[in-house]
Amino acid sequence: MQRREPTSMLNDTQNVALAAELNHLLWTNDPPEITPDVAACLRDDPGMEFSGVNMQCAAHSVVCAGLMLRLSEKVTTRGGSALVVYPEQKQFEKPFVVMKHWWISNSLGLCDFSLNLGSYSAHKPIIYRNRNVADLRRRISFRDDFRQAMSEAEESHAARIHGVFY
Repeated sequence: MQRREPTSMLNDTQNVALAAELNHLLWTNDPPEITPDVAACLRDDPGMEFSGVNMQCAAHSVVCAGLMLRLSEKVTTRGGSALVVYPEQKQFEKPFVVMKHWWISNSLGLCDFSLNLGSYSAHKPIIYRNRNVADLRRRISFRDDFRQAMSEAEESHAARIHGVFY
């Protein structure tokens, strides 16, 4: 079977609308599953808070991967952690950690429509093409080394630059 060249991708306005629809369908108030490793982290760090919002990031990544595949894009589904520096954070708070998270990447970069900071921030990041299309001033970074991502997030927070670090 011959691979087709990608057809036209969605523009930023269309991506914002798509993210809103997916989030309406997929975000729930059902408590997220707490795996044994996450439970251990919660016990070990009394400062760590647990959000009651279930982002359904795995479902988001499957739907987005399907949409990209329909556009003849090569897609990689990724799993790991995400760190978020958001506007309402206090000066000495650590970046918000999404312990277990799923997103995709394609030829244009990272795509993540599922982030939901719940009661922590009114901002809803919509990541597409390595940019936050909901607010282009935000920084987006992907690293294979979580320590590097944490260092970048902390530096960004100290400089009062908001963003998402994978």
